[in-house]
Amino acid sequence: MEINYFSIIGWVSMICLLVAYFMISFKKIKPKSKTYYLLNFLGSTGLLITSFYSRLFPVAVLNLFWMIISLFFLVKLFKIKPVYKELK
Repeated sequence: MEINYFSIIGWVSMICLLVAYFMISFKKIKPKSKTYYLLNFLGSTGLLITSFYSRLFPVAVLNLFWMIISLFFLVKLFKIKPVYKELK
């Protein structure tokens, strides 16, 4: 039996997106949390890979935009904000 790695990537990615949706729906995480955007980024990246490999280009483009949006907000959330102390 041959292992299809693209199929495994697709299943894991789909689970990431479903977990993110479940956690938002049941208020287990906040919509603007790092966990939410990380799950969306991982899920959309994996589905981008598998849909491109399967030549499903409309699905690939959808997941490309999903991935870019998730990455944008991940970078924004992980940026360290400087803490300024007042000088006396």
